[in-house]
Amino acid sequence: MSRGWRWIALLLTAAALSAAGVLRDYGDPAAEVRRWELGYTSRCGWVNWRHARDSGVRSFWKTLNTKLNEAPSFPVEIGYGQEMSGGYGPVRIATRAERWYVVRRQLSLPERKAVAWRIFKETSESFEELQGSWPNGLDRAAAHSSWRTGDLAGNWVAFQTAVEGRTQADVAVELGCWGVEESLRQLEKQPPGQSRQWPVKAEFPPMEEALEFREEKRASWQVRGR
Repeated sequence: MSRGWRWIALLLTAAALSAAGVLRDYGDPAAEVRRWELGYTSRCGWVNWRHARDSGVRSFWKTLNTKLNEAPSFPVEIGYGQEMSGGYGPVRIATRAERWYVVRRQLSLPERKAVAWRIFKETSESFEELQGSWPNGLDRAAAHSSWRTGDLAGNWVAFQTAVEGRTQADVAVELGCWGVEESLRQLEKQPPGQSRQWPVKAEFPPMEEALEFREEKRASWQVRGR
């Protein structure tokens, strides 16, 4: 079977499994709370602490500074991406959202943080959108994760720890992080839904005069057999 026909067969299999309710559904939020992967806070509501662990932003911040420090001239091209994979049985879906920008001039440290934030923020939003699009939506865990409440808050925490040099524990205290039992009680009243809102504190100047969007690559998803 050719590669093209093999992909079509896999997609048809995934569609059938999804229609039958076989593809994995979203995990148990209560179990996530007990594993400290999901928690409620006084200032931001739900926070996905898995997203807070990094999201690749530490490596991105290092790359951005290295490129700007070593640039013999400007403009300089900077890219950042987020990826995921999932699936069930014979079908596996892997996808990546990647955005590229041009930095037009040398930047001060505060300006670098503002530029890093804009790139990180816009790529994170693109990735959340991509999770719910076809064929990623065949994996219901990915579909339900698209714009899930707490994801963007977790991304903001990752940015704070990687770029601002803060510890996750310090950020958790500042946000008024609730304990496991309190979060479980809140889960019964207000389970995570969907939200496109970032925490209020996640605002930086847009740096439009120094940063230009060049292109987005969202076609790098793959469907393949395991």
